[in-house]
Amino acid sequence: MWKKDIEDKDAGIRRYQRPPSERTHLYAMRDQVFAARDWIKQNAGRPWCVALTVTLPHDPFHVPPRESYSIRFRNPDKPTRQEMFAAMVQSMDFYLGRLLDSPEWRSATR
Repeated sequence: MWKKDIEDKDAGIRRYQRPPSERTHLYAMRDQVFAARDWIKQNAGRPWCVALTVTLPHDPFHVPPRESYSIRFRNPDKPTRQEMFAAMVQSMDFYLGRLLDSPEWRSATR
């Protein structure tokens, strides 16, 4: 399980190595996008910059959450590396789309 550190100097928040029980979204890509979206919303009306360093796709290859990809695996019990890679690329696109299509992003970038 990956560790997550949060630091927001403006809000005075510093929490390091948050355990999974304190997280809303356990899939790293989803968590990063939703955290960025929430931060953008909190900073609406002020100048801001978000550095979103996505980790997909990467090795070790894995099957992302089902909601985030449409590829069909030939053998769902044993997807190939290529199938997992394609699913990870689709998942990255899916979650980045959730950020860029969100009302928070549109209102904060006007």
